Amino acid sequence: MGLFRQNEEDPNPTTQSNKLITSGIYKYIRNPMYLALVIFQIGLGISLSFLHISLMSIFTAITLHYFIIKREETYLRKLFGVDYESYKAKSRRWI
Repeated sequence: MGLFRQNEEDPNPTTQSNKLITSGIYKYIRNPMYLALVIFQIGLGISLSFLHISLMSIFTAITLHYFIIKREETYLRKLFGVDYESYKAKSRRWI
């Protein structure tokens, strides 16, 4: 959240992006918040001893990938062009 504040950006994925953040954790991974969500879901399932919650993280990851991340990547490619393509080449989508 600090990186978003430093760059005067809103972390809400539905708001318009004005700047491509490529520092901090974003230097290594393009979707740290989505990855954290999936890891949290796995951990929650394990800590509560509900295997089905952990297994549903597979569905969560697939849903995020195809219905959110792919759309975001298309949007960012159109908005930032070559800068986004260069960033994509240097960082991973998930891990």
